[in-house]
Amino acid sequence: MQRAGMKWLLVVRDVETGKERRVQACALVNAVGPWVSEKLESRIGGDLAERQIRWMMTREIACNAEDIVWHRTRQGLRMTLSETASIDAIMAASDKRVEHVGK
Repeated sequence: MQRAGMKWLLVVRDVETGKERRVQACALVNAVGPWVSEKLESRIGGDLAERQIRWMMTREIACNAEDIVWHRTRQGLRMTLSETASIDAIMAASDKRVEHVGK
């Protein structure tokens, strides 16, 4: 992408075919905004993304999948047991896991 006078010169690629094409535009608009990575991120189950799981672990001291799907989001109403198990796997593999100790 480059600016040429009053126009933008771009090379766009069709992700399905791989074909590239050069186009000119009078204006360039960022219509996705800062949440693009959240939109592209895969969902674990229901509306829950891996990024949200990590956030709950570090900021809300979520300890396990049950804590996330029932106490914090109520996603357990819409999730399967395998989706809940995948949350536990993500939490176990994460470096950012916060161990909650206490009575």
